[in-house]
Amino acid sequence: MRLSKHAGREDALDVVEEYTGADLGDIRRVRRLKKLAGDLVREPAASFPMAADDNAALEGTYRFLSNEAVTPDGILAGHRQRTAERAAAYDWVVAIHDTSNFEFRGEAPREGLGPMRGKGQGFLGHLAVVVGGHDRRPLGVAALQALTRKKKTRKKRTAKRQTSRRNKESRRWWEGVEQAEATLREATSVVHVMDREGDSYELFAQLQDSGR
Repeated sequence: MRLSKHAGREDALDVVEEYTGADLGDIRRVRRLKKLAGDLVREPAASFPMAADDNAALEGTYRFLSNEAVTPDGILAGHRQRTAERAAAYDWVVAIHDTSNFEFRGEAPREGLGPMRGKGQGFLGHLAVVVGGHDRRPLGVAALQALTRKKKTRKKRTAKRQTSRRNKESRRWWEGVEQAEATLREATSVVHVMDREGDSYELFAQLQDSGR
């Protein structure tokens, strides 16, 4: 895939094809997804209103995104397939795991978002990006998790509750490994790389027990 700030027609076609195998339950939703991808790749930083050709296209985008049949896993189904196909050309690949904060402005609570730093709200996006073992060429996203923190209450937070939340969030590292391995389906050997937040005896034990 080739991406640039002002991508041309060739770049748009490359990205659009990544979504051909999307699992959204209806071919019309897949067509809408490919249209949206084509609009955004030409200007990745644009908002939906700016990327849409007209009001009808914008309304179609909002209906698409609010449809319960449209899920992150469904959107990425085709891309994951292509990622596995590209990875199969290598003797070994690297799955790079990391977490990014997706924070949005506004004080009014928004459905599906949780508290972040300060007054912000959003979610944690935990991804595994696959690159070629020898040339480090980006091959695609093999795993994606969205984690939302619960709102804080006025009750005094105990050490036990703090530990419980940390443990819940720390499971994303193992689940990311599981998702990445399922995406690649033993097509090649995988080296998993994480930063110090993944430095956990429990995680190492799980990796060792599973032969990874």
